[in-house]
Amino acid sequence: MHIIFRLFTVHPASIERFPLFRGKTVEEIAEHPKLPALAMATMYTLASFVDNIHETDLLVELVKKLVVSHIKRGVSSEDFKVSD
Repeated sequence: MHIIFRLFTVHPASIERFPLFRGKTVEEIAEHPKLPALAMATMYTLASFVDNIHETDLLVELVKKLVVSHIKRGVSSEDFKVSD
């Protein structure tokens, strides 16, 4: 299962943070042709963090790049807090 799709099934409110999927049901998102690409990009980012865990300077720059891209899209740290 795609990591992003899992997020949407466990925390459906998070769908609204993704303009591409906003207003869609989990079922509609499951069939969306761009879901696999988003999931792959997410996993690539996570893998790059893990691959560079011992390269502190590089890891910091990778995280900064991710943070800046999220800030530009209006995503804040509050958006990462999910409640059960």
